[in-house]
Amino acid sequence: MRCVDFDTPYLLFCAAPISKMSARLIRLSLETAERIEVECKIAIRRSGLRPVRLLVGYVASPSSEEAAMETIEQFLESIRPDADRLRVRFKDPLPEAEIVRYSQQFARQFGLQLPDEYMRMLRLSNGFEAPWASIDDIETLIDQNETLFQMETSAGAGPDGTFEIRSVPRAESRDMPHISLGYEGNSAEQVYDLATREYQKIGIGGGPVFFRSSSLVGLLKHLTDVG
Repeated sequence: MRCVDFDTPYLLFCAAPISKMSARLIRLSLETAERIEVECKIAIRRSGLRPVRLLVGYVASPSSEEAAMETIEQFLESIRPDADRLRVRFKDPLPEAEIVRYSQQFARQFGLQLPDEYMRMLRLSNGFEAPWASIDDIETLIDQNETLFQMETSAGAGPDGTFEIRSVPRAESRDMPHISLGYEGNSAEQVYDLATREYQKIGIGGGPVFFRSSSLVGLLKHLTDVG
């Protein structure tokens, strides 16, 4: 559990009475973080359960990922009036029939389902542009993932002697650890990690993780410096 700015601290611990696992969320009135350990011991002793794992963290204001996260619809509509100030650009909504067609195309081509929040975003904005980063529209997203994982790219002189980049289908697709969602300049890309189901900003080419969130809202807030 990640520590964030908090209003009310909570303690989450799991305990096992004999063979049955249980989890309890206990609200603590802590004046300082230094008292967490003491409160943990008191809570566990009073519960009469044998602790097997202890996780300490803070559940904070509604803007925290540990608290109730606003939906993608709520977030996009909340920033739409301030789009110019935030320097973000909305795109036209994608008709439902087109969402179905492209999502089915993606599923056939990659054997995967697009993330639910991304699909819901399309109904309000087919792609999203922040000051230095973007979330691709669905057609670009499909093309980009095809290039990354199913095509072999080479560069050189074409038949007329001019420089060109050529892409041909690979005999076998590359392993697909994530769905590429868009780029941040030439240094980072936004992805949906298929193993963790997180929305992440990573270094281009599978580099280090610079930011991660359990929701697309969290990633967009990061990209737009909102919240």
